[in-house]
Amino acid sequence: MPTTSSKIKAVQPDALQPQASATKTPVPVIAQVFGIPTIEVHPQGGSFLVKTDSPSVWAAPSTWIALGAASISAVSLLVTLFDKWWGHRKDLRSREQSIQDEFWLRKVMFPSAIEPAMLFMANTISDLPASQSSSDDRLAYFAIFQSTHRVHARKLLLVATMWPDVYKKLNIAFEKIEDAVADYCNSPADDAANATPHTEATNAINLALSSFCVAIRDHQKSIK
Repeated sequence: MPTTSSKIKAVQPDALQPQASATKTPVPVIAQVFGIPTIEVHPQGGSFLVKTDSPSVWAAPSTWIALGAASISAVSLLVTLFDKWWGHRKDLRSREQSIQDEFWLRKVMFPSAIEPAMLFMANTISDLPASQSSSDDRLAYFAIFQSTHRVHARKLLLVATMWPDVYKKLNIAFEKIEDAVADYCNSPADDAANATPHTEATNAINLALSSFCVAIRDHQKSIK
């Protein structure tokens, strides 16, 4: 009879004991074994049906550990996929917004408001009355300048509707030009040899124009 590592309980009722005869008929004997695979043993003169009761896999701690690891991996995968989708969506929206901003800047704001204001500031430097001009000439020039300045200031309000932060920078630079021209034109007439007030006024206008252009350049870089 084969040897097994588990204990085998065999029950063979007396009524089922084989009778001595010339021909022995195998009598099945039912046995239950725990912890080994199901096998069938055929000893001499009889047979044993050996059956094993395997414990449920759900009762094993390793099963739940494996399920937990699989769940964590699945959640991590979903989070990664969502993050990539969300990043792609944000990039797509940013590109669309950049295209719209660039269109408004190049096709609408720049030709209608920004460029005329820049040309006006540049022309102010050359049109500013000379240092030897009279007070009346300066005041007459300032009246024309102030009227034109207001027209361009109203046009710059278009920028505020799209980019309020950019408009604040442009408006500050534009007001500095008005202040510089007002201070110069309302000051007493100087001698021809004293060009300091005129130089200070033109320098202030140059600085304001530079700040104006830098604000436009920085915004244009940000939308690319």
